[in-house]
Amino acid sequence: SSGINAEYGILEEMILQQPSPKPKVLQWPICPNINDQEYLHYTGLEFIVDRLKSPTKPDTASPSLDITCVVCGLDFSPEWEKTDFEDKFECYYCFTSKLRKTVREEHTERLKQGFIKVVQKEKEFERQLQNQQREEQLMQQKLAEQQRQQQQQIMEQQQRTLQLQLQQQTLEQLQRQQIANQLLQHLQKTP
Repeated sequence: SSGINAEYGILEEMILQQPSPKPKVLQWPICPNINDQEYLHYTGLEFIVDRLKSPTKPDTASPSLDITCVVCGLDFSPEWEKTDFEDKFECYYCFTSKLRKTVREEHTERLKQGFIKVVQKEKEFERQLQNQQREEQLMQQKLAEQQRQQQQQIMEQQQRTLQLQLQQQTLEQLQRQQIANQLLQHLQKTP
């Protein structure tokens, strides 16, 4: 019983050691409201700042503001994430949703692997317990067989002892009868 509790304690500790999911720290803690006049004044400002920082190609046209999310089709987002495909973007919501889903799946997979290990250890422990019980049963059977053999030997020895006692008593009776017969014969011969 204490071995089982110790094994379950170890297995529980293994599960608790699994790290909890840690999502990527996002730059936008909130999504701005497009109806807010202050925000509308700054819309597109990041493109102007980028252009001023890299004035090497003044003849290039300004970047297109016709970006749409490849997942949901939304055309407004406080932050865009470039996908693996060229000129394809995901909106902030879809990207964070995908990120959370990925983190959740990774964490679920780690937990799943942990549970698989726990189940394997539990099966191994049960096998060991069954083997131990089987060995104990074999030992008990051997012990019972030895006790039975000892009892049988004791009974055989007691039977031999009884037979010897019977033989001795029979011999004594025969000797007494012989003595009695001899006395009778002697008495019959004497007038």
